Amino acid sequence: MRDLYTVILQLGEASSVTQREAADVRRALAGWLGRLERVTIVSSLDRQLLRSNLLGGQPVRVSGVRNVWYVNTSIKSGHAQVHIVKTSRTGMPGLSEQPKARTKRSGPRA
Repeated sequence: MRDLYTVILQLGEASSVTQREAADVRRALAGWLGRLERVTIVSSLDRQLLRSNLLGGQPVRVSGVRNVWYVNTSIKSGHAQVHIVKTSRTGMPGLSEQPKARTKRSGPRA
């Protein structure tokens, strides 16, 4: 079974949030590392460093909370902190549906 994971990267003052489906937290991290080109706050060199430093690593469970892990490493542009959260789909209607177009009304309402 695949679960939904939210990956939060903090790099200096910038942050990036993405979501991945994976069988476990290690696969979620590996999948995220495989798609770093989509993370615009990370330079090409830093992408390579993140991959080499974190791929194959084991995220550490954050104590005191459930379903949250943490990894960190130093890269050229500073200290990269990555939190991975196993995210519940409960109460998230339409997660697998396409977003519906919203139309803006013009003129007075009746």
